[in-house]
Amino acid sequence: MCRKQCWSPIFYFISLYPVPYCPVIPFNRVQVESATCEGLTLSFTAPGSSMDSETPAAAYILKLAAASANLSDTAFDSDEANERITEMDLVSGSLTPVPGGQTVILGLSPVRCPPDQLYFFAMTAWNTEGVSSPVSNIVAGLPTCTTGAAPVQSFSGGLALAAVLLVYLRSAIIFQ
Repeated sequence: MCRKQCWSPIFYFISLYPVPYCPVIPFNRVQVESATCEGLTLSFTAPGSSMDSETPAAAYILKLAAASANLSDTAFDSDEANERITEMDLVSGSLTPVPGGQTVILGLSPVRCPPDQLYFFAMTAWNTEGVSSPVSNIVAGLPTCTTGAAPVQSFSGGLALAAVLLVYLRSAIIFQ
């Protein structure tokens, strides 16, 4: 599926032809709240259907992947590189859109995200015209059954991956 081009409000007003808005620019408040044996908890601030409006978006698309590169703008739409999270994968919360600005908390099943594996997550939102927001920030979580390991928040390169590995190695050494 191909995304429609998103334009700035300035271009919209000076254009001879109307162009669609993105649901929000960008939707980058996705966070890992917890990552334990009981599952992984994500939260995000809901985008509106047009820029920062309170009108709910038409849909959210939440995906997970084993590598952050599989959630980039160019790879997000590929179902071969990543997997879409559905309502069936949730133990709490819902992917049903809510008014823009509200905080959404989603609990992912430990069956969907088994412990001791690193998972990367990203989202997009769609409006009723079929226009997608840019891909959100990419976050990582490492569910673990040991104490002392914290969830990883935003992933923005090699340093975050190194921090994830250090937390994992530290907990493996301490608790063996």
